[in-house]
Amino acid sequence: MGFLRGLLEPYIHNNTCSKEGQGFPFSVAIVERGPKDYYSNSQQRDLSRWFEAAHQDCSSSVSILSAMVSGRQMSIPVGRGVGGGSNINAGLCMAPPLSDWKDWPEPWRTDLPVSVRKLQQHLAKNGCLCDAATGRPISVQDLSSPGTPTTPCLARQTIGNNDNSRMINSVERVNYYQGLLEPLLLLLQGNAKQSTPFHWYYNTEAQRLLFDAETTCNRVSGIEVMKVPDGSYTRLSARKEVILCAGAIETPALLLVSGIGTGSISNKSSHHLRDHVILPRVMLGPPPFWNSTINGIHSIQSTIVETNKFLILTSTTKPEIALHYMTRVFQKYWFSMLASGELSQRLWHILEQLLRLLVLYSPVYWIMMYGFTTINLALVNPASKGSLCLKPKTGELLLYNVPPCRKDFDVHIEPGYLTQSTDVEALWKGWVASNFVLDRHQGWEVYPGRIFRFLQSWLGTTEIPTRSQTTVPTWFSQYAHDHCLPFFHWCGSCAMKPPSDAADTTGSRGNNTWVVDADMKVRGVQSLRICDASVLPNNLSVPPALTCAAMGHRLASTMHGRTQ
Repeated sequence: MGFLRGLLEPYIHNNTCSKEGQGFPFSVAIVERGPKDYYSNSQQRDLSRWFEAAHQDCSSSVSILSAMVSGRQMSIPVGRGVGGGSNINAGLCMAPPLSDWKDWPEPWRTDLPVSVRKLQQHLAKNGCLCDAATGRPISVQDLSSPGTPTTPCLARQTIGNNDNSRMINSVERVNYYQGLLEPLLLLLQGNAKQSTPFHWYYNTEAQRLLFDAETTCNRVSGIEVMKVPDGSYTRLSARKEVILCAGAIETPALLLVSGIGTGSISNKSSHHLRDHVILPRVMLGPPPFWNSTINGIHSIQSTIVETNKFLILTSTTKPEIALHYMTRVFQKYWFSMLASGELSQRLWHILEQLLRLLVLYSPVYWIMMYGFTTINLALVNPASKGSLCLKPKTGELLLYNVPPCRKDFDVHIEPGYLTQSTDVEALWKGWVASNFVLDRHQGWEVYPGRIFRFLQSWLGTTEIPTRSQTTVPTWFSQYAHDHCLPFFHWCGSCAMKPPSDAADTTGSRGNNTWVVDADMKVRGVQSLRICDASVLPNNLSVPPALTCAAMGHRLASTMHGRTQ
């Protein structure tokens, strides 16, 4: 959305397309896997239900993959829909600190922070930025004041009628299409003689890249797409170039299925997949001030311990989220104790439903919501990396020798959380540092709590004030592996060339893992760029959605004047 806005801005603000017969000097086809009617139901519009919308919504607004995390089956939601339709990131819209840009090449290191601030100002000006803790709209002036809210999120206040026809104020979630692009498109609609330069293909899935057969160079000439409702195929030809913006999971999947890389498709994989890793901690005591936030997050505090960066999120204990993840832990130990046969599967299904009834349809629900607070400790610069690969769904692809398409493959993700022991050590340091939250709210830790530590006491130790932070108790290592959670901030699978390799065009020296250069062009392929979280050269200290929009906005500005 930032890229499309960046293309429109110079022409609309300078009124260069307002004259009759004078149109835009470019045309863009947007292939969108999701629907046009984003947030078609109340659950998707309600930011407090972001988790359910991301993990349990079976509509075309979200695709749910799966992965094994320390022996636990985890759902991996991939957003679809115009402007992001799945609420995966709880609407958080945060600007990275300046220290996050040190590994970026120029001009991104200098220009991207400017684009981030500019887009935040546009969101605030359009009434699409609110403080998660209070629901109060954030103005442009608030962004530059010392007391800037620490939890800005994509939301806006609405006024409507309830069942008794009484006027009420509420807050609903919005996306980057509504906050950045829609206001400019409305300006275009004001000119009856001016048509939009954008051509939308909704409910359409990219299947593979097409290459120019008439040239010897490896040049992308278009893309083959499939209309999801009827399965029909269409080929879209690009006069200039193709830009992939499908995210850190789907973008490398499309590259792999299109034959970019070495080896056969089934043997290829995309490495260096990164994410933030979360470790929850539950304390007895109501959420701060008993107030109800619009997305369940009361405060976010960044902290640094030595070289490790953390976000400490103080949140309402949502029973739906707690049940979702705790059942994964129980399931792991259930099948480790019992053979994974049909009988144990049936018994587990019964037990899972009983747990669901106990938590969601009893007083336990209200006790968890209003009697406990969750501290989510997020390590935002982990050393561990994951990978993804493609697995054929059937053997028909090889049998009939047809061109491979995305629909013929499943994506297998190996998140790789805590595969580096240094990440467990870093989490322990952050765990000790997060004790100030317990002290500030005079809370008492109930999970993992003394019960968990007592069960593990014969294996290791517990916290001792005089003990060095670098000494990781055995119980903590076990707890971290059993309970670490994804933050769903996938990035790095098609990483940008680092500054140290700026003069290396072939990758023959230095870091040979980069995929795109500083112009977002894919190495070894002409007329193909990538502009999404997959190109991030390092983990950001905040959710990356706003930065991705800013990358598109900055890329559009560099393309103006180069070609028509």
